[in-house]
Amino acid sequence: MNLTSETSQMLLIDQVLPAYDFHERHYLDIEAPPDACYRAARNLDFSQSRIIKTLFVLRGLGADALSIEAMTTAGGFTLVEEAPPAEFVLEHEMTSNHGSGDQPNPHRTVANRTVANLTVANRIVIAWNFRTET
Repeated sequence: MNLTSETSQMLLIDQVLPAYDFHERHYLDIEAPPDACYRAARNLDFSQSRIIKTLFVLRGLGADALSIEAMTTAGGFTLVEEAPPAEFVLEHEMTSNHGSGDQPNPHRTVANRTVANLTVANRIVIAWNFRTET
């Protein structure tokens, strides 16, 4: 299953995470040029959102580093693909320790690899795709 856009164009997330169990999509129409929207998305800071902070805490991700920059430097997320000024994909991988809660996977590799190639048992991968379209 691929998360192609309405234009049937393959998204970067399809390359990073070609198979998955669950997905959720959200759209927001903004009256601004795509490059301005892209810059705004790359500078997002979710620290003022109680909902996002709560979701991060519930998922064991912590709520201290909630800007895109902080999430990729100290928050355990990796910028795995980017095609400025149109799209970028973040991912975070965790493994489950059989009932002891989810723990960050210490064996994560560097960016520019396909998550599907990893063979980690009980892994949870969160992939987050941000895309601008005209």
